Amino acid sequence: MTSQNARIGVTGATGFLGKHLLKRLQDIGFDAIGIARHSSDLSGVKQICKTIVQAETRSEFDNLFLTFQFDCIVHCSTYFHAVHKAVDISPMVDGCIGNPLVLVDSLVTNSPKTIFINTGSSWQHYNDGAGREPTCLHSALKSAFDEVLLYFAKAENLQVHTIKLFDTYGPLDPRPKLVNLVLDSIKKREKLGLSPGNQLIDIVHIHDVVDAYVCLISLALGTKMENLQTFGVSSGREVPLKQLVEEICLAVDGDFSLFEWGERQYRPREVMRNWRSGLLPVPNWTPKIGFAEGIAGLLQAEEK
Repeated sequence: MTSQNARIGVTGATGFLGKHLLKRLQDIGFDAIGIARHSSDLSGVKQICKTIVQAETRSEFDNLFLTFQFDCIVHCSTYFHAVHKAVDISPMVDGCIGNPLVLVDSLVTNSPKTIFINTGSSWQHYNDGAGREPTCLHSALKSAFDEVLLYFAKAENLQVHTIKLFDTYGPLDPRPKLVNLVLDSIKKREKLGLSPGNQLIDIVHIHDVVDAYVCLISLALGTKMENLQTFGVSSGREVPLKQLVEEICLAVDGDFSLFEWGERQYRPREVMRNWRSGLLPVPNWTPKIGFAEGIAGLLQAEEK
């Protein structure tokens, strides 16, 4: 199987990861098809991906898999809140388990040889737990979906592997995440209240993350891999939040005094140490973009 004739479906096509992965897959010759829910806004992905299919019911997934006969599905869609409220529970359960369960059940029925690459989270290993201990409800649901995939692997011979992600950043990121919040504060010269800043951060540029998926896809399509493998996509570096913000300030000539340390408390079950115990890197992959280089790239992208 080569990239010239492999058809890859990507769920979560309108998300930060999904859009970057679809673009990269197309650029290197894969036949990449985006999969999104009916509520998704397709305006930002239509210029990136030639084919986008909206599907979320069993009949829609059946039709999708019978029509396209994918070689691999990469599951990037999710519903995330670090700290959930009651109103988040139903959509989070549906986004993390319900909808992907319907997808996988349809997949094994209609396209049983398709490889499934799942996306998990380093937060499934709270404070570097060697086993699984969820940090929050989202990571608990991610671990529950792992059990669903284990069932389909054993009962239906689904070929499945999982990539677990750490923090990510990069161009065209609409999320109110750390790097964006810090850069916005510097740009507007507005104060930003932060925690005491001692938690260790492992953050990976989205281009490196996407390269890790490409390595795993190519490996899974080209070789007979042992089933049910899990890999972590880590920068290999973790620094305190306070140091990371200082590095951003140095890279963009920002004012470090804008940041009010200790203004906010640590969130419940704050991750102070990152998952390291038992972490296996994706074969043939190493991160290439250093943090300072990545921040400089964000500024260059904004200027274009």
